[in-house]
Amino acid sequence: MKNINMLKGFYPKLDEVLEWFPHNRIKSIVFTRREDVHTVALISHFAKGTDNEANFEKMCKYNFPKEWYEVEDKGWVSYVCADLESVGTGFLRVYKNQPQNNPRDGSEWLENIAYYINSKTSTVLGTKHYYRNEFEMAYYIDYFDENNELVKRRQKEVQGTKEFWGGPEELFRNVKQEKFPYVFGRKESKDQAYFVVHLS
Repeated sequence: MKNINMLKGFYPKLDEVLEWFPHNRIKSIVFTRREDVHTVALISHFAKGTDNEANFEKMCKYNFPKEWYEVEDKGWVSYVCADLESVGTGFLRVYKNQPQNNPRDGSEWLENIAYYINSKTSTVLGTKHYYRNEFEMAYYIDYFDENNELVKRRQKEVQGTKEFWGGPEELFRNVKQEKFPYVFGRKESKDQAYFVVHLS
């Protein structure tokens, strides 16, 4: 049995959430470095009609409209994500997947949408659309402003290394010790890298 508590002690916001959030509903944890700033995000499984919605909104300290969880064909997202460092700042960064778009043939598809939200006014300040390309092992990201106008196109995110990420060495050792699956990623056009640890 892997010990998720080995991921504690590095990011206070994550430690707080892990005290109460159901560990069996955590899909992945994303440790991000943007230049010299290190942050953490939690990806949760989502199933309609369960307490997943209440737990996600408690984690975000924000209530989403019911339709936010919906996808085309009257379905629902299957996972949601929150940047924990953004919670409580007034500018929330959240993500949801788009499972209905998966072509199941490896071709490129819109997998995730990110939202930047003014949590005081509930205004969407911008979005990002993540297109997964299985053949290139990469994501292509389109950026939209508050008016849903495209402002950046095809920003590429590729596989990275521990050196690109540059986070706590002890955290990386703990992940390896517990045998959690993990991957590294990075942005091609900016100094930004990720350490993604998969829990379930």
